[in-house]
Amino acid sequence: MKILFYGAGVLGSLYAARLQGAGQEVSILARGQRLADIREHGIFLEDGDTGKRTTTRVKAVDRLYTYIDPVVPPLPEGSAQISPSWRIV
Repeated sequence: MKILFYGAGVLGSLYAARLQGAGQEVSILARGQRLADIREHGIFLEDGDTGKRTTTRVKAVDRLYTYIDPVVPPLPEGSAQISPSWRIV
């Protein structure tokens, strides 16, 4: 299954990186400088409890493709609860 996150904000980046790290085939829709940064450096996460930093390479795209199975639109800030110990760096 190929998963697309529609948006490279905090939630989209967090979930895309975590699912990619778990072995799923993930893409993230981004634009502008964020698109360039993900393509060049991947997504950086830092565990707020341990300070451990990880970098995950995720395919960053600038348009929708038809071969993607589910498209995940991350909810706006304040609409969902995520682990407070992880943050995007």
